[in-house]
Amino acid sequence: MCAVHRRREIGFKGGVETLRKLLKHIGFEYKRKDGTRFLRQKPSIALKRLAFLSQYLSYLKEGTHEFVFLDETWVFRKGTGKGFT
Repeated sequence: MCAVHRRREIGFKGGVETLRKLLKHIGFEYKRKDGTRFLRQKPSIALKRLAFLSQYLSYLKEGTHEFVFLDETWVFRKGTGKGFT
């Protein structure tokens, strides 16, 4: 499958290098096994997610915290989405 087709499938508008940098920034890495390259999440990121989810479930059971979920648009300064520099 060519890169252009893959880009259309995920709706990504940037270039290949931009996507590579973004994936690396959020904790993914390329590995090779038996001549095949694949993308995997770094173990340290997976452990952080597990710790977060455990704490989140603990807070839910206790009922001591109120959770507010924000759309990712507002995570970055002025909602511009410029946070991956």
